[in-house]
Amino acid sequence: NIPPIIFVDVAHNLSTSLGGAEGATTAFSVFESYVSGGKLPFIGSTTTQNYKKYVEPNVAFGRSVTTVELPEANKEQSLEVLMLIASKIEKKHNLVVSLPALRRAIELSERYVSERALPDKAVSLVDNAAAVQASQEVGILKKEHITEFLSGKIKVPLGAEGQEEREHLLNLE
Repeated sequence: NIPPIIFVDVAHNLSTSLGGAEGATTAFSVFESYVSGGKLPFIGSTTTQNYKKYVEPNVAFGRSVTTVELPEANKEQSLEVLMLIASKIEKKHNLVVSLPALRRAIELSERYVSERALPDKAVSLVDNAAAVQASQEVGILKKEHITEFLSGKIKVPLGAEGQEEREHLLNLE
């Protein structure tokens, strides 16, 4: 009888107190005996920064986990992931996601989105742009939609319409 493996995204939150009070019970302390005894296997993800800030200081939690560092995916790996996930995004938003839109999401998210890593930031960009296009009853998500969505989000002209303004700014003396 194999126990289920639990996946916990933002696993460092397990070490923060429930209810917010200093010294209060943490989510990890609730199931610590199961995890450290091997009865409840789990996989958690967090950033290196959050691991050092929240997990390492919690000695029991830090002892119960094995750290595996994963490098950020490159563009090719990110495209493979996006191609696998695209069908789910298409079903969710009832539209078709074009290959150029996936490539544009990788290109722009790599350049303009710093708070997340590839492929996660590109997946999020495609999903959010698809949601906007679906609400406008657009049947296909194109690369222009990705550019338009991110441009609006970061409030920087990224498309052809912003090219003239960028050139003007570059030539200021």
